Amino acid sequence: MKRIFFIIFCLIGGWMSLHAQAKYRVYSYEGKVQYKQSGKNSSLQAVKADLMLEAMDTICVAKGSKIRIIDTQRNKIYTIEEKSNNAVYNLVKDAKNSLAKRILNSLTRSLFSAKQDTLKHTMKVLGAGSRGQGGKIDYYDMAEQLAWIGAQACSGKKSPKIEGITLKRHKLSSGELDFEFENRTNKDYHINVLHVNKRTHVISLCYVITQEIAAGSCPITPSGYCSCAMDVYFPDTQDDVYVLFATVEPYDTEILDNELEYHYTNTTKKTHSDIQYMW
Repeated sequence: MKRIFFIIFCLIGGWMSLHAQAKYRVYSYEGKVQYKQSGKNSSLQAVKADLMLEAMDTICVAKGSKIRIIDTQRNKIYTIEEKSNNAVYNLVKDAKNSLAKRILNSLTRSLFSAKQDTLKHTMKVLGAGSRGQGGKIDYYDMAEQLAWIGAQACSGKKSPKIEGITLKRHKLSSGELDFEFENRTNKDYHINVLHVNKRTHVISLCYVITQEIAAGSCPITPSGYCSCAMDVYFPDTQDDVYVLFATVEPYDTEILDNELEYHYTNTTKKTHSDIQYMW
């Protein structure tokens, strides 16, 4: 029995250690936002731009204030704009779920407001057609394909084209990017955007629907539809490269995004891929 408890303790300790090593940085903030370092008896201090944070540091957001935190490993930005007093890791997790809701709501709004197709078709793509078949997909292989695709985007080569699909980038006044993509083909495509950091060789998905919000879901842009205005924004620096990719088969975005964490553009090998892509 003691040995079992020891193993459990080690597993928990390893999990805590893993998340304690995660690095975050204050991207921006508004109003009264304070922080306190974990494991120290220090008092709350005001945050400042570019402040580095650990996963277990505490963030206190006053009512009417907000903070945007960047995961420096994945180069993803998360916004916390509700009154909060919690660890960075928990706040980021909640923000991921909030983003997932926003993505789903935006897709639903786009589909129901479109005029090209019937309500019957709309209900179809919002249902089973947008569910990823987690057990039937080799996520390791798919992640390797995307890593190779990401490497091509960083190589300086001319972008391939996907006939009938367009990608538009909208530069915001804040300096970030918003994406819009349109599917004018005769097929329903699951379209997403791959984010590549040229400096760290890290890749990740821009649009992730978490298990807590809708297990197994995958964004879909049916034939004749346009996906835009998801209110999810992305950094636009010299290190950021974005690649639109499209698949006929659905997949679980959270499973794939987690798998991508172990694949890098500088170590990938050329691989055959049926994934269509462009940058």
